[in-house]
Amino acid sequence: NLTVFAEDLSGNRGSSTVNFGVFAVAPTITKINLSSNYALPGDTVNLSVDAFDFSGVRWVRAFVTKAGEDIWPIWLTPSETEEDIYTGKWRILIFEEGGIYNVTIEATDTEGNVATSSPQEVLIPIDTEGPNATDIIVSPTSAKPGDRISIAVNVTDDISGVRRVSGILTKEGSDPITLFMLDPDDDGIYTGTWNTMIFTEGGIYNLDIIAVDTRGNEAVVRAPGIEIIPIPVDTEAPNITNMLVSPTPADSGTPIELSAAVTDALSGVRDVKAIISKGGEEPSTVFMLDREKNGLYTGIWHTMVFTDGGIYNIDIIARDNVGNVASVKAPDVELVEDQEGPAITAVTVSPNKVPPGTPINIIAHAEDSSGIRNVKAIVKKDGVPVITIYMPPDAEVEGIFSGIWHTLLYEKAATYYADIVATDIRGNELLIEDAAAIVIAS
Repeated sequence: NLTVFAEDLSGNRGSSTVNFGVFAVAPTITKINLSSNYALPGDTVNLSVDAFDFSGVRWVRAFVTKAGEDIWPIWLTPSETEEDIYTGKWRILIFEEGGIYNVTIEATDTEGNVATSSPQEVLIPIDTEGPNATDIIVSPTSAKPGDRISIAVNVTDDISGVRRVSGILTKEGSDPITLFMLDPDDDGIYTGTWNTMIFTEGGIYNLDIIAVDTRGNEAVVRAPGIEIIPIPVDTEAPNITNMLVSPTPADSGTPIELSAAVTDALSGVRDVKAIISKGGEEPSTVFMLDREKNGLYTGIWHTMVFTDGGIYNIDIIARDNVGNVASVKAPDVELVEDQEGPAITAVTVSPNKVPPGTPINIIAHAEDSSGIRNVKAIVKKDGVPVITIYMPPDAEVEGIFSGIWHTLLYEKAATYYADIVATDIRGNELLIEDAAAIVIAS
């Protein structure tokens, strides 16, 4: 009710009442547009709608339902370029079930009035079929044990997508072999490799390509068969020829180079080694490698300076990939054991005539095939040792050893003699008595 009151200048009053009704008006929803009424799992459906209300629209939502069950609410946002237009996206999950889905638009104005549209249908197909596998390539289809066989196949599934692809190799009387295949370039081409072994059994192998989509639907397609041509039974050991051992004879500590040409036409060579023995001693093993991949196997026996001298027997042993072993005797190695002390030359003393308290340099040149362990000078007076001076090697000149006798201020005046003693790595020693004279003057 609306009552109007009026009063004139004389103070007279009057009123009138009018009755009227107010009706709640919800927003209007028009121009509902779905980008597609047919979609696959993983697709996106774009929504747009025209929603208008005189009091203003508070929000617009879309409800996705299936068989009366709420699936997903979608909030629509106002367009930045078009008045009264609201848009949103329904991102269908990859594992969404197939069927008919209804999309209903709901608009609410600022007064709380709600308008609901008629549902719009979207069909998501129900996937009951396995992926499509075509263009299968197997290369080669005839191979020998040890060969690599490449497999490729084009696999697609437009509805659910491909989950995995594998190849199953079967041969009567043998366990199946599974090859997992990958799509490295994401172009639908799945590839895999069967790395046959040297001992893979010969015969015809059937190959089935199995593709599974994300729904678990499976497709099995028969690929071209593969024939593995059996290798003749190998009962013969590798062939060992052209054995070389160098140097021989040699001093202990010298590296001994070994080589042999080894071949095995049927099974291939697995490993080659040299067994080095002497008398009843523990044998040494040198593993030999084909570094240039030309069938020439080489190795080095690193003898030590303290390796005993004598005749060493060398046997070259080669094994093929099926276990056959060949053993061939190589030339013997004679190691000459060092039993002599070092050679000492050019002993000098500087200065050789000094007053007490003067430092005296003692220098000697020493060499030995086994290497020098140490050099020292023993200073004597009247045949009695006075002091021992150890002489380290020169850092720059090989074979030079030097030391300093720091004479004391109270050193007695006399003629002293220096003995030089050199010892090699094996413990052999050489003594040169009275190698140099030193005069301490009063």
